[in-house]
Amino acid sequence: MASPHAAGALALLASARNLNSAADVAELYDRVQFNGNYYWTIDSGDGEDDKEPLLDVSDTAISVSALIPTNHVVTTTSPLEDSIFTVKSTIDFAGTATDIEAAA
Repeated sequence: MASPHAAGALALLASARNLNSAADVAELYDRVQFNGNYYWTIDSGDGEDDKEPLLDVSDTAISVSALIPTNHVVTTTSPLEDSIFTVKSTIDFAGTATDIEAAA
């Protein structure tokens, strides 16, 4: 993994997880590296054949559980699901949001 995008992603994940120790940081780093994407082709032409995992933020083992809070509920009432809009449309959104932790 290369910086700065990997460092930024780790910082974002760390902020969502409320890390309290060096062991927590090490676990997060290991998890991101273990779940890295090796499915890419080396095309640098420099003869290096060592592959490192690429950061894959689409991998739910890394991102979804860390970044989507489970104590919030957001419901969109408008527009309806599968609505179609023309180019340059003005779209009004309506919905509700609840923070379960704050409501308790």
